[in-house]
Amino acid sequence: MKTITLSKYLSQKSVAFYTCFAALWWLNVPWTLAHAEATSPLNVQLTQFKVGQDRDGRPVLTEAAQIAPGDLLEYKATYSNQGTEPLAVIAVLPVPQSMEYVPNSALHAAGFRHEVAQQDQRFAAEPLKFKVPGADNSQPAALVPYANYRFVQWDLGSLAPGTSVEVRLRASVSGISKVEKKAIHGG
Repeated sequence: MKTITLSKYLSQKSVAFYTCFAALWWLNVPWTLAHAEATSPLNVQLTQFKVGQDRDGRPVLTEAAQIAPGDLLEYKATYSNQGTEPLAVIAVLPVPQSMEYVPNSALHAAGFRHEVAQQDQRFAAEPLKFKVPGADNSQPAALVPYANYRFVQWDLGSLAPGTSVEVRLRASVSGISKVEKKAIHGG
């Protein structure tokens, strides 16, 4: 079985990759990544939806052609093995600086465990915690603010040839960075 770890691929790319990725989210451009190797059998399709509610208060996903601060978005990544061998896949989705990850919104098929990370990409179970030095030399744990979450990772296990797996996360729009404004408005 081949192993493709997207987290390794993402950690080797420059900030420009993340900026481009965030711009694609904002511009609602369908996005596909097929790992670093052009011949990779792994295909990733990312789509973005705005989350609203119907008359009964149930969530409804609609096209996110335009978004604004305060909007709730759902990102869906579909991982497809287009090869002839099983692939062990660890999927990583970045959360742009202008977005705030929604607690416990990492959705997946049964059995897939997700972890979250800050910019340092040290993944751990949600919620993230850090130690705060106390006056009495104790180090109680404090929760990391969800606004600081920058990555969500799923261990998708073995993806059989010809199969696909979908993962989702939700994030709220907290603002638009200067880089994203430049990408959106072309200047």
